[in-house]
Amino acid sequence: MIRVGFAIVTTLLLSGCFPERQTRVPDITGTVIRDGAPAAQVRLALSLSKDECKVPVETVQSDNNGAFRFKAIKDWGAGKVFVSPEQTYSICLDAGDGFELAFSQRTWRGPAPESFLCDLNAMKCGKK
Repeated sequence: MIRVGFAIVTTLLLSGCFPERQTRVPDITGTVIRDGAPAAQVRLALSLSKDECKVPVETVQSDNNGAFRFKAIKDWGAGKVFVSPEQTYSICLDAGDGFELAFSQRTWRGPAPESFLCDLNAMKCGKK
């Protein structure tokens, strides 16, 4: 029995599969503006699907300086040495009548923290 377990673990390690902590979404910070000035108390949502604001994994509100932050989302998964799975995340803004898609991106696992400028008038977010 021990030999079988050793053989399975060895095979997985040699094939590049092993459990690891993966970053699904990086640490995201940013500022919301309206008419060129910081916009306070604006609701933002983070979704793990492309073009989808209906089921956010986290919602935050901008502070008095328009600043907001979504903490990185990490989970355990089977890692591959040579292949990094793509992840998708979307940022949604609420101008008072529900969330609307403002930014969506597909990225590779383990992305670096990102910073955004979100324009409430245009309902768009762009990287700083």
